[in-house]
Amino acid sequence: MLTVAKLCRLWQTGRHRELVRELVAGRAEGRLALDQRLPGRVTAAALGLIRLRELGQPDTPFARELSETLTWAHA
Repeated sequence: MLTVAKLCRLWQTGRHRELVRELVAGRAEGRLALDQRLPGRVTAAALGLIRLRELGQPDTPFARELSETLTWAHA
C-alpha cells in the first residue's frame, strides 16, 4: 500500500521510476509499463497529484511541490 509518507519519501530521494511503478500498481494503467516508458520526474509528479487527490489531500505543501514541478517542466 502506498501511503502519503512513502510517496513523499520516494519523491524526495529521487526514486521516480519506483514511484511511478508504485502509483500504477494494481490499476489498469499499470499494464502500460509507464515506469519504463515514462520513468521521469514529470510522470511521477502527475501521477502523484492524482493519487493525492484520491486520498483527499490535494492542498498539501507536497501537492504544491508536485504541481510546481509540472508547471515548470516545459518552461
